[in-house]
Amino acid sequence: MPVERVDVGSGILPAMARIVRLATMLLTIVACHPRPAEAPSGEACGPGEGPVPALEPPRAVPAPDSQVTVTASVTTQRLQRELAAEIPEVIASGEEHVGAPGRLSYVVRRGPLSPSLSGDDLLITTTVSVSAQICKPFGPLCVVYGRCNPTLVARAGLPLVLGADYALGKSKVTVAVAQGCTVAGFDATSEVRRAGGEAAAETKRRIDRELPDLRPEIAARWGELHRTVALDDRDCLRIVPLTVTQTHPKLAEEVLTSGATVTGRLSLERPCTTSEATVPPLPPLATSDELGPGIRLEILVVVPWSEVGAAFDRAVGGGEDHTPRSVEVRGARVDGESRVVLGVVSARARCGTRSWAMAEPWFDAAAREIRLREIAPVPGIERKQRPSRALSSELETVAVPLPVDLVALEKELDHLIAALVPPLADGVVAEIEVGPPRVSQVTVVPEGIAASVLAKGTARIRAE
Repeated sequence: MPVERVDVGSGILPAMARIVRLATMLLTIVACHPRPAEAPSGEACGPGEGPVPALEPPRAVPAPDSQVTVTASVTTQRLQRELAAEIPEVIASGEEHVGAPGRLSYVVRRGPLSPSLSGDDLLITTTVSVSAQICKPFGPLCVVYGRCNPTLVARAGLPLVLGADYALGKSKVTVAVAQGCTVAGFDATSEVRRAGGEAAAETKRRIDRELPDLRPEIAARWGELHRTVALDDRDCLRIVPLTVTQTHPKLAEEVLTSGATVTGRLSLERPCTTSEATVPPLPPLATSDELGPGIRLEILVVVPWSEVGAAFDRAVGGGEDHTPRSVEVRGARVDGESRVVLGVVSARARCGTRSWAMAEPWFDAAAREIRLREIAPVPGIERKQRPSRALSSELETVAVPLPVDLVALEKELDHLIAALVPPLADGVVAEIEVGPPRVSQVTVVPEGIAASVLAKGTARIRAE
């Protein structure tokens, strides 16, 4: 069968020439009507995204101060009972030879004990009555020839306020003659006054010897407060007490009240450190007329921007068409308010326009998550950069977990309060009520989204 030969050069070469002429025409058209060049892979799109909003950066928030105020109260009836158990009604009795005058017999009785307040001292006042008689011995008989019933007023002041060095002051004891004594025409008032003065001096020495040294116990509790406790396998609660303040005592409606406040800072630490905290010495003890109300424990929990961004990547990293998205998250202040700023761009168009939105962070207590609300365009952006309604709705559904176990935190806060209450005597009741920790405020800081976790309550020690 004959084979037909084809001249390749005669058919292909003219066709290629026509293609070259057509390409030349297309290049001429493109040169007259240029379009943006596609960026090479790995390069930034540059101005194709539009201007990045210039916003005021968020402000740093200092660690909040926490305080625990413990008030102690005791009724005057309880004080009277305690004192009566220590001081019998008959203070002294006996008889002794006093030389030529004969033999002296006496009985010393106290009256009711009356507690009151004198400045910062608990003042105990009582009347001391003395029944004395003197007799002259005649053989087996002793003829009474004189009687005397002097009366004295005794006052003992016990300090209720510690010094700046946590030491109790000295007691104050006085004895004054209210009614003198005359025996057989002899005025013995000066002798009664001398005896009363000696008794007062001895009583003062005994009280001062028995006043406790409270500084070692206070220093030990101060050291116990400087600690770091694990909440879980990642987070620790660091406690740093700062100041101690006592209040001047008050007496109202037969109830004596005093109290003390410890202030400090609580912080969440991640990761936990195993090193022991250095315990500083006790700060000088301050004294105030009024103390802060009850218990207020506040912790600033910061969710880093890396964790916030990861939460948004998981939630809106793919659009309705499952196209990957790039999400930028940062903080800013807009019109004086803290806002979360989000820039979202689809990966389908490498040089597509980034949508910029801002929102208010808030805490969903039921879900224990941080969410966004009031989604709005960032001021000053171009119209094409505004977020769509669909994107705004998606952003409102994003949840950022709070990185702290509130249940574990509540237990440790209870332990913290218990460490401040000293051992109690019989009949003394501690009434401690602390509500569960709640997120009171959410704001934006340079490091991330910050949630203020607050627990409030009261602590009272009562003796009736």
